[in-house]
Amino acid sequence: EPEPVRVTMKQALTGANDANLVTLDAQLIELLETPTESVLLLRAENVAFSARLTRTTLPLRAGSRVQLTGICRVEEPSFPRAGFQAKPRSIELLLRSPSDIVVLAAPSWWTAQRLAWAGAVLLGIATAALGWAATLRRRVAAQTAVIREKVEREAVLEERQRVAREMHDTLAQSFSGLGFQLEALAARLPSGANEAQAQLETAKQMVRHGQEEFRRSLLNLRASELERGGLAIALPELARQITAGTGIALHFETAGTPRSLPEATEANLLRIAQECVNNAVRHARAKRIGITLEYAESSVRLTITDDGCGFDPARAALMPSGHFGLRGIRERAEQIRAKVDLHSQPGDGTTLTVIAPC
Repeated sequence: EPEPVRVTMKQALTGANDANLVTLDAQLIELLETPTESVLLLRAENVAFSARLTRTTLPLRAGSRVQLTGICRVEEPSFPRAGFQAKPRSIELLLRSPSDIVVLAAPSWWTAQRLAWAGAVLLGIATAALGWAATLRRRVAAQTAVIREKVEREAVLEERQRVAREMHDTLAQSFSGLGFQLEALAARLPSGANEAQAQLETAKQMVRHGQEEFRRSLLNLRASELERGGLAIALPELARQITAGTGIALHFETAGTPRSLPEATEANLLRIAQECVNNAVRHARAKRIGITLEYAESSVRLTITDDGCGFDPARAALMPSGHFGLRGIRERAEQIRAKVDLHSQPGDGTTLTVIAPC
């Protein structure tokens, strides 16, 4: 059996080893299968050539570096115009068996297809990362806005609380002292000074009215601190403060799931309820007050009922501004685009319903 001749592609193209058994190193480009043959497309020194053998299952991958042993056959010779020497353009190897193929080096894992897949995966990861970063940025911005709003709200509440303390320590004491002085002056007036007595009584009534208005303003400032817990918590606390010591039975009920409402909505509903409870205590001589707060999907309903003496709403609307606070209630409702429904008649109590969008 002849020993194979070790050649390079340049040497094989000279044609000197035509029909000889040669050994040649090359890189596999592609493996083709025909019904009868296995054809290897190869490249060596930038020259493409083929190798054939009887069809066999070959565990080869494109890009492998292989050593081939087979019969060299010169293909497609060309004859220059000058001279008679043939110059082959390519060769073909005829292999005897799969043992004539020795894998020198496996192909690189990074093929064009895998590079494309890797690029697509990296692009997807980058897109997901950018999306996640954008989502995280929006979430952080939203949380920052909530925290900022909470801090600002707490600062306002602290300032209101401070002003309420200052007013209680100064103006409240002044009103009380003025009332005591008027009482003392009334006791010292002679019995015949009717005109002076009438004027003094008017002054005492003005002081009492001023005290009531001052207490209401002070209560408004202090009630703002209850808004930290939302309307569902602030409303019953405020109602209990107003009715404390009056013997009036207070019933509070919520329907639906309590949730945070816009600050303007909560503030105005709280003040409307405060006005209604004050009216029931001061004017209606009620024995029972009921408050219901209903949360719907897009609105909130506030209902205040009492079993007091009631009144005629049409007649009350003609009375001086501020009577029973009805005008103030309607103005507050307009600020939050709420609907007000008032039902009352003498001797049959009062029911006020406010429906506010949210």
